[in-house]
Amino acid sequence: VRVPVPYDGHIHFAAPRLYQLFCPVIKMFRGPSEKPTCTQSDPILTGCWGLPSPLNPNPPIGLPLCDPAHELLLTFPKAGSNAKTNAQQNTSSSPYVMLAGDSLFISLEVRVPLETPSPRAENVFRVRVLDE
Repeated sequence: VRVPVPYDGHIHFAAPRLYQLFCPVIKMFRGPSEKPTCTQSDPILTGCWGLPSPLNPNPPIGLPLCDPAHELLLTFPKAGSNAKTNAQQNTSSSPYVMLAGDSLFISLEVRVPLETPSPRAENVFRVRVLDE
């Protein structure tokens, strides 16, 4: 991560609009010692902003399709007084679960569309650390 992630802070994952991401985090390979909570029903998530679903039998012409399950939100609650990161020793008095320069490597279940989204700019995963 490029900026510190505070306890109860959020990391937003957005897949291409036709992909589906699923909670929970399956495995933590690198990062904080505790798995984050995972949700797809938080008001912070933008959803599809009125774009038609791939399940719509008659979508409007000219609008891209969007699956609402294409994004999720990870939250790292403070587990206790001895919470530490795997990358760096973090004191319990620190407000951060991850410091700048720490790595997060996780496994999530993802369903991909039959055809790869195009143009290439539409086939991008975005990961954002959200401010409090």
